[in-house]
Amino acid sequence: MDARYEKNHGTLDPLVFLKGQEARDLADSMIDTLLGKDNSLRIRNAYLKSLDKYLAKRAHGEKVGMNHVFKDLLKHEDNSVKEAGDYLLTAVNQSILSLCFSDGQNEAISVDSKITILEINGLNLPNDKANNDLTPDEKKSLTIMYALGYYCTKFGKQDRTVETIEFFDEAWFFNSTTVGKQILKRMKRVGRSENNFLVFITQSVHDLSSEEDGTGFGSVFAFLEDTEIDDVLDYLKIPNNETTKEWLGNMTMAQCIYLDTFGRKERITVDGMFPEITLLFDTVETKLQAV
Repeated sequence: MDARYEKNHGTLDPLVFLKGQEARDLADSMIDTLLGKDNSLRIRNAYLKSLDKYLAKRAHGEKVGMNHVFKDLLKHEDNSVKEAGDYLLTAVNQSILSLCFSDGQNEAISVDSKITILEINGLNLPNDKANNDLTPDEKKSLTIMYALGYYCTKFGKQDRTVETIEFFDEAWFFNSTTVGKQILKRMKRVGRSENNFLVFITQSVHDLSSEEDGTGFGSVFAFLEDTEIDDVLDYLKIPNNETTKEWLGNMTMAQCIYLDTFGRKERITVDGMFPEITLLFDTVETKLQAV
């Protein structure tokens, strides 16, 4: 999803892809992130009332979006509320925020498609630190993350009678911020209760553990990472000695240690059964040619 293209504008707009309380809660979190310490009680009260008004319009079939809420703030009698509305509209213009704040004319990203591949272009997430240290770009990226988290949750739990699966590639990305950690924690809980299967793909075993969340993963496929042999053995609760280090360290490509849901651990080889999958490995585009 590239914000430079108008067809993507508003695909993650809370008023477009959510309804009722979920839309209101998401919009509140997003606006609060953008305004930061400037979000007074008077401003919050004003935009929540405006949100309720446009949620009702959306429920009656009108194509409205978050930009209508911001424009509504410009009509407020209080100058601080007007300034907040003006800032929000200005921040959305020609920025990644247009993915989440729009006039509501485009369709939302689908939660009903059999396969959806979602990638956000241009995110600049901060390290895990206090909000008052965030740059404008980092605030915008965190705002997108809130919307992404709600989308993933909605996809996983919309129908518990339908089995769903979600792949989080480069999942270390989510562990870099408090918001991302909350998304992963929420998705683990959705998996237990809503018939959703979460696949967490990362390059480091350290990304699997969190002091804030004791929810573990049922199955693990641990491929070789030379710098983390000891850490992988410890995570899998395999005795750490020269024999096990060699057992793990001499694995060849496509081999891994598999931990199943019953706690059994064994070295396996993953075979590519479908030639079509090999196209996924062609990730480098270059005009360089061998001489």
